Amino acid sequence: MPLFTIGIPTYNRPHFLERAIKSVLNQTFSDFELIVIDDASQTPQTQQIVQQFNDPRIHFIQNQQNLGIAPNVNRVFNQANGQYIGFLGDDDVFKPNLLEHIQQIILEKGDYQFIAFNLSLVNESGQTLLENYFNIAQDIIFQQYHYVEHHFGGRQKFHIPGTFFVSKEFLQKNAIAYRPDVKGIDVFFSLEVNCYTPIYISALPLYLHTRHALQESHTQNRPIQWKFQYFSGLYHLLKKHQLQYLEPMLRRCFLPNIPQAISHLASSVEDNSFIHKYTQFKVSFPWITEPHPDFLKINLFQCLLGVSDKINFPPQPPVEKLEHLEQYYQAWINSIHTENRGITRILKERNIKTVAIFGTLLTALILSLDLEYENISLAAFLDTNNKTQFIKGIPVFHPQWLAQNHVDAILLSIEREDCQEILIALNGIIPNKDIPIISWRQLITQNLGISPLLTSPNLQDPPYPIIPIHNNNNSPQVTPV
Repeated sequence: MPLFTIGIPTYNRPHFLERAIKSVLNQTFSDFELIVIDDASQTPQTQQIVQQFNDPRIHFIQNQQNLGIAPNVNRVFNQANGQYIGFLGDDDVFKPNLLEHIQQIILEKGDYQFIAFNLSLVNESGQTLLENYFNIAQDIIFQQYHYVEHHFGGRQKFHIPGTFFVSKEFLQKNAIAYRPDVKGIDVFFSLEVNCYTPIYISALPLYLHTRHALQESHTQNRPIQWKFQYFSGLYHLLKKHQLQYLEPMLRRCFLPNIPQAISHLASSVEDNSFIHKYTQFKVSFPWITEPHPDFLKINLFQCLLGVSDKINFPPQPPVEKLEHLEQYYQAWINSIHTENRGITRILKERNIKTVAIFGTLLTALILSLDLEYENISLAAFLDTNNKTQFIKGIPVFHPQWLAQNHVDAILLSIEREDCQEILIALNGIIPNKDIPIISWRQLITQNLGISPLLTSPNLQDPPYPIIPIHNNNNSPQVTPV
């Protein structure tokens, strides 16, 4: 029985694969087996490259159809003869002493079931892009649950990208494997392992990870469904291992990501198809029990799409005491759920038929859905950022567009209280000074019967009748457009 089993899942990368296999065969420690799994590559070169080595330690498996990362990793877990199992990307390289170093850790540092190791990022030519990926100077040991706590604690995160060796006996005893139903599969696996056993991280970067054009994109703009599934998987992991005390940390990690993802999705297509893409799945948040503003925006967005269940939050304060952002969003949700009316209905009652929206993207997106709910026409989104041309199929223009185009009203989707500078700037562009500029908060208070709706942009009055405007030197500066 060898000490190590190394798995190399590969797909359509024969030009990299030969280098990867050589880096394993050239190890200074030789007690290992190598399992190469061809995940139904479209070229016969993969098998030819493996067979040319003629080394009895190499086992070759060829899939009849493409299975993806999780089934191939689990196949190595199941067929491995080694005591410890690790993986090498088909486009990556082991430094010659990696296995020897891991053996020393096993012999000298104690009985660790999971040993991760640092890596360096290199380009296709082998030039170093980042020497110390984990940015650590010495080995680190996370005791049971501590890596999970560290991950959610807002500190430096060690996203272990598959660079590890794990005990086969440990995997079998605890029935742990790669889960194809979760996202962020490498991170999830290491988090689940730490729910059972400590994690040892070696500081030496003995793994060279290659960055090249054929890889999947490393963009941070993950699809919205990916983010929902990722955080949902983490929630169920915490629940399974009774780590409910970490749920507030999960909420803090999760909530800021979703509004960004929705906004990115809406601005990445030139038509209304993103609505269909979003409504193909329904998202629930059993682990959110408090009216956090970001969650309320997500829930409101889903309310207007008709894909959200009603959330029972604590009773809302009297309408005359709306003071906090979450109270405004909660009042908006209640208007949809209990009264079956949007906050923009008041515009229709005043014969306002066409509007433009200026301000925060997600709130603007929600306002646009509210307008659709009330059959009011949205002519354009207004933004000083020229990068976005459409949001859910509606054009985005610079505010100067108002100088030559007419709308019946301008809606402000800006979340902060002080919009006076923006009111002044927009008022300087509009030829017809009688066109009202109305904030979304003002629509809510008018909908609740708290305040009158301005019929013209009276710049002497605060834009929010309930909350007075204060001069705040820390507010972002708005350049008149």
